[in-house]
Amino acid sequence: MHTTYNAHAGLTFIELLLYMSIALIMVALLGRIGVDVLESSNAASAREEVNYYSLLISEDLRNSFMRAAQVVSPLQSASSSVLVLAMHDLQLDPTIYSLDAGILWKQEGTNDPVQLTSDSVLVTEVQFLGLHATDEPGSVWTEVLLESTQDSSIYSVLQTAFSLRW
Repeated sequence: MHTTYNAHAGLTFIELLLYMSIALIMVALLGRIGVDVLESSNAASAREEVNYYSLLISEDLRNSFMRAAQVVSPLQSASSSVLVLAMHDLQLDPTIYSLDAGILWKQEGTNDPVQLTSDSVLVTEVQFLGLHATDEPGSVWTEVLLESTQDSSIYSVLQTAFSLRW
């Protein structure tokens, strides 16, 4: 049996360049797909965080209204960026919601203020509108606009009314 060797076995320079070009194009496409997946994952995470803080603020306001005795501010037909509630529990009296530097704060009584949002969610607007008559304990229309610091196109508008029980 006789074995022959081809002196030209292997790839030519042109073939090698062609295969490298195809491989480079595949890597570039896969890299772009990876970047797109990462960006959509970050956007989804930002949306989740904005929605979470929107629900957290709504639930916190609802709980405070359930324990409040009276709305101190805003007064009837007045609008304010600060909500002051007189509470039945004197340790929590007064409970104050206020906006400072894009963060919604809650202070109960003489306790230190508590931050209700994170640094990744910016509260761009807070409005409390008194809907109650002067002889009523209080009803307030609330509007809170939250925005992701990662992407300003991701936002949530919380609009709701709260009323104290007689």
